[in-house]
Amino acid sequence: MHFMHYVISLLFLALFLGMAAAYFLGGYCLLRSLPYLVQRVKKRGELFFKVSFKKLLISCFTVAVIAFLPVYITSRMEWCGDDNAHLTAKQYFVVGQPLCGMRLILTKVLNPDNPILWPLNGLQHLIYWQGTRYLPENDGEIGVWNDLWFNYPFIHRSHKPYGTDDRKPSYRMRKLLDSIWFSMEQMSTKPFADKQMEEEQYFRNFPRMAFYYTVNDAYYHDHLIGSRNDLLQKVKFVNYTKLLSYWVISLRERWIKVGIYDEIKQKTPKIEVLRQQVLISSLGDLIEATIYPGNFRCSDPNISLYIEARREFTDSAATNYVWESYHRKEKRQAETLYGVAIDTVMSSFQKYIIEHYCGMDVPGEEKFFSYDAVLKDYLKKTRTSKIKSVFRDELKIIEETNHGHENR
Repeated sequence: MHFMHYVISLLFLALFLGMAAAYFLGGYCLLRSLPYLVQRVKKRGELFFKVSFKKLLISCFTVAVIAFLPVYITSRMEWCGDDNAHLTAKQYFVVGQPLCGMRLILTKVLNPDNPILWPLNGLQHLIYWQGTRYLPENDGEIGVWNDLWFNYPFIHRSHKPYGTDDRKPSYRMRKLLDSIWFSMEQMSTKPFADKQMEEEQYFRNFPRMAFYYTVNDAYYHDHLIGSRNDLLQKVKFVNYTKLLSYWVISLRERWIKVGIYDEIKQKTPKIEVLRQQVLISSLGDLIEATIYPGNFRCSDPNISLYIEARREFTDSAATNYVWESYHRKEKRQAETLYGVAIDTVMSSFQKYIIEHYCGMDVPGEEKFFSYDAVLKDYLKKTRTSKIKSVFRDELKIIEETNHGHENR
């Protein structure tokens, strides 16, 4: 049985290598045509191909084999061992990995939706369809396949699907968000028979998925600008946010249980910083969502969780503070993440209502890394007035339903 699927997977591999050779040939022709066209303009004659087309095609196929066969062999050694599970499905997974690797290289300069990538994308979907037939429905591994092959090409370069528009419904973006949600749900709610897949893929990749999702989930609205308030009043959106906050909390518990949390904090602090940022964002949304039905209360358990999440993200004295460690490795990205978590008007509003109405200190001061000292000072001084202007309707609801400070 395994041998038959091994043979089928090799046919997929041969098909991919042939396609890769065609792409190399296309790239060569494109590069070769540039000086040829220049020479034609100068009225100099020169053969387009200095070697025969057959030799050129063979050379391109050889390059494809040299480039991607080692990736296939390495993937096979990594995922088809005695300790791995679902070995029939893995025959297809290890073929799909070098194909995905080529797509990732191309998406450094091309959008994953670019028509140039359609043949590779189509083959990736075919391998996915064939391989996932041999994964149990109650296993989280299918979420990993979906994430690596169809979500990550967008996530790793912060690409957005073609047709994404801030002022109009973006259906392709919604489809991508649904795909990311499917992967997160499968990984978080289903067990993994392959523990290596769970630790190396789910444990370490979930935070970057969740970050991309939370940064872009406003595209579920028909228009991005001014959408947040409407979304926070939709039951489905709030329920999804509750689930996401639970998943990122339980993720750290799983890290601790298997003994990799300290390693993540020390060697790959970005993973924990992303997880903390997603938790701050999700809890902040849940707190804000209670305002519209008149249910904002200082006894809301999400408020204490939110305060603790911000403390871990910003307080160097906190046990699980890792932002500074990440900042030393990747300064610009760390400051960007700080801005997303702490420096937005929305996060300032959440801090304001907790401190003003509940009398609780909320850690985390705005730093405005991207501005000079004078503008930083001005922004901090004007932040409160801007909050009262932008969120006047929300503040009015809190005042009317809770009579000012009586909700403590």
